[in-house]
Amino acid sequence: MYNILKVLNKILGVLLLVSLFLPFAILAGIARSLHFIDLSMRGEIVNSALSLILAPVSAFIAAFLAILITIEHGWKSNLFELIRTAPSRITHFFRKEIIFGRQSEEKVEALLFPKLSDFATLFFGTGFFSKLSMKFISLVLPMEQYLSYDAKVVSPHNDVSIYFTQLNLEELNNKYANQERQRSVSIVSEIKDYLLSKLDTAEQQVENHVQLPETEDTKKGKMQRGLEEVAMLKASQRCVDHFLQHEHESIPLDLNRKFHFSTLTVLRFIWLAINEEGKDNPSKEQLKFKLINTLFLIQRGFNVVNGGDGVDIPECPSGAIGLLVRVITDEKGLMPKSKYTATDPNPTNLSAALKVNLDNQFSSYNQITRNLEHATYAQDPVAYKEAKKKNIKATWLHTYAPLIESGQLSEKNMDELINAGVDAWEPPPEPTAFAAP
Repeated sequence: MYNILKVLNKILGVLLLVSLFLPFAILAGIARSLHFIDLSMRGEIVNSALSLILAPVSAFIAAFLAILITIEHGWKSNLFELIRTAPSRITHFFRKEIIFGRQSEEKVEALLFPKLSDFATLFFGTGFFSKLSMKFISLVLPMEQYLSYDAKVVSPHNDVSIYFTQLNLEELNNKYANQERQRSVSIVSEIKDYLLSKLDTAEQQVENHVQLPETEDTKKGKMQRGLEEVAMLKASQRCVDHFLQHEHESIPLDLNRKFHFSTLTVLRFIWLAINEEGKDNPSKEQLKFKLINTLFLIQRGFNVVNGGDGVDIPECPSGAIGLLVRVITDEKGLMPKSKYTATDPNPTNLSAALKVNLDNQFSSYNQITRNLEHATYAQDPVAYKEAKKKNIKATWLHTYAPLIESGQLSEKNMDELINAGVDAWEPPPEPTAFAAP
């Protein structure tokens, strides 16, 4: 009886999701059928004519793919889960997809077609109408697919998080820069050996569960948890390998913008801090488990909702660094003597973060961005600041929506804080050096 209800719940979830998103599937087909306009605008007359002839077929395939994806996610979500998440789903749908439209086509393609990426690129091509078709298809995804990262952790990209990340990086650099340089290879070996030992243990436990004389449901539950742990550890290993591949790619994240940190350097800092500042062995193990989970979140990125399945869509380097630093800042009980500061979005911190954000934009290590900021400010400082106010307000309405919705921060107070902060801001002096530590 239970299995029948479970299947019925999934079928009803499919019907509900298809009924809601069918219009978007149709719009995706229509947009894809207009791909011939993109081709003609690029001067590809023959291809444009061929695309026009095949427009009905293209429209059918795009709409069919959209419906298939809708059915898949309706089956995964089931009716009860769709109803439970309906309020947040609707809110995020309009705020993040319709209004802001923040998702890139690359992420959409990777999420929608992890096993057919070459076909997807060939079929959808590039151009306005092709991207529009992909956008409509992306709307059939549950918002949890895109928001899975936000659901797991607070975004490391907002001004306050960046501000505290910078403070903590300076502290970590002061403590561990020498050790990190001297033991760079051995630290990475320690991390990889630790992950490998944990993976061997997890795989052995899964094997043991197969042989347990328990009921089938109990055995399946334990095996599922074991397989999830195995997937997490394997993704963590891939994350370390990814850091190694990009070892020489670093960005300035400290307050004075004189140090460049790579993700691998910060990982070494965190490993040293855990081992040297952790209260005792049980606490150190808790911190190491949190580090493993963080590496998993970084590697899976925007596809973390699928666990270890499908394609990795890793977090960007600055986001990865923010998440790594949070491993030691959110656990004061495990590191009571540390000076690392956890994010606290009160008005004082928002003001400080606002200044850091403006300074970082004006003194960007990207020369093109820096020159543009300087030229725009020099032309009309008042207009420059007014534009910054509008941009920051739009960003903060999105970033601090949970604080606004909970009443911790009113829009009026936020406007006053932004206006006062930007009006009082003066451009920082040009940094004298961008040297590696």
